[in-house]
Amino acid sequence: MLRRSFVAALVLFVLGGFVLAETVRGVITAIEGDKIKVTVRKKGEKEGEPKEFTISDKTEFHKAKSKDDSEKVTKEDAIKAIKAAKKGAAASLEVEDGKVSKITFFSARKKKGT
Repeated sequence: MLRRSFVAALVLFVLGGFVLAETVRGVITAIEGDKIKVTVRKKGEKEGEPKEFTISDKTEFHKAKSKDDSEKVTKEDAIKAIKAAKKGAAASLEVEDGKVSKITFFSARKKKGT
C-alpha cells in the first residue's frame, strides 16, 4: 500500500513538472546580461505585451532549420542575430518558473513573388 502511494505521488510530481513549463512565442528585442526581453503577441493582435524572463548558463540556444530540426548556436550568435534584425528576432521560448531553458530562433519568411 505504501509503495503504491509513493509511486502515485512520484508520477504526479513528474507530470506536474510538465504542466508548469510553458512555451512562449514572440519577438526577442534584447538580451542584456541574464535578462531577455520578449514582445509576446496573441493571434490576431497588432500590439504585443512586453515581458522579461531570466536566462542562465544552462539555457540552450537553437536556430530552426525546418519544422522538426534545429541546430545549436552560441549565446553570442543569438545576440548578433537579434541586433541584425530591425524589429527583433522571432523565437520560441520554453519557460519554467520565469526561467528560460531553451530558445529556438526562426528565420524570417520570404514573401512570395520577391
